[in-house]
Amino acid sequence: MSIRVHILTEGCVTTNGRGFLFPLLRYRAELRERGIRWRMFTAIVPEVYACDVLIVESKFYRLDWERRSPAILEELASFQQRIRRVLFFDTGDNSGWIVTDVLPFVHRYCKNQLLRDRTRYLTPMYGNRLYTDDYHRRDGIEDAQPVPATVITNAAWLEKLRLSWNSGLADYSRWGHRRMDLYQRLPLRWLLRSPTPFHPPEAPRPHAVACRINTHYRSAVVAHQRVLIDRLLSQYRGAGRLQRKQYLQEMAASRVVVSPFGWGEIAYRDYETFLCGAVLLKPDMSHMETWPDLYQNGLTMVAHRWDLTDLEACIATLLAEPERAVEVARQGQAYYRRHVEGAAAATLFCDHFGALLQEAML
Repeated sequence: MSIRVHILTEGCVTTNGRGFLFPLLRYRAELRERGIRWRMFTAIVPEVYACDVLIVESKFYRLDWERRSPAILEELASFQQRIRRVLFFDTGDNSGWIVTDVLPFVHRYCKNQLLRDRTRYLTPMYGNRLYTDDYHRRDGIEDAQPVPATVITNAAWLEKLRLSWNSGLADYSRWGHRRMDLYQRLPLRWLLRSPTPFHPPEAPRPHAVACRINTHYRSAVVAHQRVLIDRLLSQYRGAGRLQRKQYLQEMAASRVVVSPFGWGEIAYRDYETFLCGAVLLKPDMSHMETWPDLYQNGLTMVAHRWDLTDLEACIATLLAEPERAVEVARQGQAYYRRHVEGAAAATLFCDHFGALLQEAML
């Protein structure tokens, strides 16, 4: 396989953008060995068109959608006419919100996480998320300014949806964000390293539960789950904001880390929990798919119901069964490490990205 890939991207500006680019940058040499040569562009220049596959990362248009969306769609149509394959990579936070306007103009729509039941994209969801729709319907929660529902109007377009990779392949260790800041100014490959250190799951953990939750969101329906969890688990609530060192130390000293949904289902705290060797406790993730598949209930993490009726029972069970808790934490950390550390991680990513490209070229 020999494929020239050009990527239109904002660069390593946002955390999501970094999560998208990190494995591409880190495994550039390994991809080249497989015949995949890619080049990054932060502006549309004539050279952009000289490729087999053009990837448009959604953050490339992050600041432009509201003021020039018709022009953006014209640009995508132009790409489609001049380039063999155009792939749109949506690096948004949640599984429900699709940028539906771009679907007619791209060959594939790749997203960090997708609803397992793709037909749900054909019907409106309040807040454009399955979980916000659930809280709206069950608890009557409404936003002061609801976002318009985005619905896929042509069922055939569901066939364009593909699973890309989530933000977990970047470095979420204590100094990871600093190294990425430096990489923007000094692009040295050694800055793109595996996250370290990993704290042993079996290490002494004097604290039962880490539950430091931000409940201040401009969307009431997004904040709702967090507000309820904060009330239910008030005895574990952390007061105030910690420096990053203390924040990671708190998780490394805790047996269970509570990680609710926010703007999306996946949180950076999830990856930090795997690093710190605690048990990750999250709302049920079985409604969605992501890669790597870090959210395997009872194996790599523990899930509770969206209505929170079993949340306290889940915590009580984990605290009463420390051997089981350590085993889940151990398996979660091992699965995460397999995808971010060593030659095996490079192979797994190159296999995944290569399969996306190869299928798109058919």
